[in-house]
Amino acid sequence: MTDTYKGTWIIVGALALGLAACANSGEKTGSYVDDSVITTKIKSEMTASKEVSARNITVNSTRGVVTLTGTAATAQESAKASEIARGVAGVKSVDNDIRVQPEKVGAYVDDSWITAKVKTEMTASNEVSARNITVNTSKGVVTLTGSAANAKESIKAGEIALAVKGVMSVDNKILVK
Repeated sequence: MTDTYKGTWIIVGALALGLAACANSGEKTGSYVDDSVITTKIKSEMTASKEVSARNITVNSTRGVVTLTGTAATAQESAKASEIARGVAGVKSVDNDIRVQPEKVGAYVDDSWITAKVKTEMTASNEVSARNITVNTSKGVVTLTGSAANAKESIKAGEIALAVKGVMSVDNKILVK
C-alpha cells in the first residue's frame, strides 16, 4: 500500500473511533427537547388552571423528572401543581419542593403574569376571538385593543380580564367591526 492510502485509512479509523465514542457518551439530543416540551406544557397548564398561581412556581424537567419549586398560597394549590405535572405526557416523576406561604393581602401581582392569564382565559373562551385582541398590563390596569365582531364579544373580553386575580381595572379599547 502507498503511504497516502495508509494515511487515509488511519484518518478514517480515527474518525470512526471518535464517532463511536460520541455515540455512547450519555444523553441524546432529544432528551433536551423532550424536557423543554414537558416544562412548557406544565407551565402552560398551570397558567390555565384557576387553582394554581403559576407565577410563583418554577418548573424544571430533567430526563422526565420534574422539580417544582417556589411558593403556593395553600397546600391544595401545591398538590394541584403536582397533579398537573404528573398528567403531562413524558413525566416519569414529580419532586414537589413548593413551600406553602399564604399571600399577603394586597400583594403586587406581576403584570406579565396578568397579561398571560388574561390571554389564556380569552383563548379558552368560545365567546371571544383572542387572536384579534391585544392585552397589555401596567400596574394591574389591563388595556385591551384590537377588534371584535360585535359589542357582546368586546364586553365579554372585558369581563374575562376583570375576573383575573390582580387586575385593578380594565381599559377596553376594542373596536367593534
